[in-house]
Amino acid sequence: MNITEGQSLRVRCNAEALPEPTNFTWTKMNKLISALPTLYIDVVNRKDTGRYTCTAMNLIGTGNIETDVVVFYTYTFYEWEHTSDYGDHIRFLNGSSNGSVILPNSNDNEIEYQNNGYYKCTVSNGIPNINGVTKQSSEIFLYVKGKPIFVHDNVARIYGEYRKTVSIDVNIYSNPKYTDFGIFDGNGNRFTSGTNIKIIEETRSVLASFHGSVVRVKGYKITFNLEMMTQEYFTDYIFKVTNNFGQSQHRTTIIRAMKTKADSIQSLYTIVVSGSSSVGFILMIAVTIYVIKRFCRTQHQIQVHHGTRQINNIECGPYDEIDEQEMEENLASNNETETVIDSDYEEPCNLLHTNRDSDYNQKSISLSSSEK
Repeated sequence: MNITEGQSLRVRCNAEALPEPTNFTWTKMNKLISALPTLYIDVVNRKDTGRYTCTAMNLIGTGNIETDVVVFYTYTFYEWEHTSDYGDHIRFLNGSSNGSVILPNSNDNEIEYQNNGYYKCTVSNGIPNINGVTKQSSEIFLYVKGKPIFVHDNVARIYGEYRKTVSIDVNIYSNPKYTDFGIFDGNGNRFTSGTNIKIIEETRSVLASFHGSVVRVKGYKITFNLEMMTQEYFTDYIFKVTNNFGQSQHRTTIIRAMKTKADSIQSLYTIVVSGSSSVGFILMIAVTIYVIKRFCRTQHQIQVHHGTRQINNIECGPYDEIDEQEMEENLASNNETETVIDSDYEEPCNLLHTNRDSDYNQKSISLSSSEK
């Protein structure tokens, strides 16, 4: 029998026997439910669903009959969750009471492609599973085709240095995959891979804006390398991507970066400090030699200057030779102690002492003149 959750259940067990049955029981899965001829449940809930057995007994024997009870009840549907290829949350959607969801309609292709991803439905009937969880979920992937899109993390301008390598990364979301990709300058000339130009394509996750949420999605990254940048390459670049549903384009400008004066000084310092050991050693020797030469030249000038002053101010005049025989006679006559004198002896000339004596005499003469 069928019944709706919340109603009352009444089932009577009728038995024909002689003598009449004197004992009735109701069981469910061998568990006694009632010992009366009538099974009565005041308020039925979904747990009462199952097979019930009625057993009647008299003096001769027993008899039984089974009945199935099906309880109808309502499911509780929760919001649908829209997630990206990598499980990043995008948005919640309200579904209907029967468990379906209707996506907003849009004629804008750039909005339609944002509907790509997983949609998860969550429902509960209040009965826990073997793990005690009452909510159950299931998801389905929605694949929306459209023209390719240049996604959220592309930039409009980058800076590069002269004679250096510059890389431009372009990220694309395309369902289905793009069939053609091209890079053009402002005059419409197409670039191709060559000696100084490298174009690299790879499949990877990219950041895209889906219904206001920045999420990771499966996309494509294209790297455009320009080596040994010269002045003509500092310009605008137009990236065009095409598939069966249309074409999109993105413009990026490469701007030449100029070093400041402080940067130049720092670069020179870096070159001196970070040069090879041999160059640094040679430079150190050269600086040392230069400093020593400057020092010696300065000391030489000082010595010459000081020596000139002494020579100009100091004179050492000639002196009379000593007659040794005359000295001996004088000593003998005066009965003084005899003194032995070396015949090769010459009295040294003390320049400093002479100069001081000269200065003293000049001062004495000046004083005497003033007294007169």
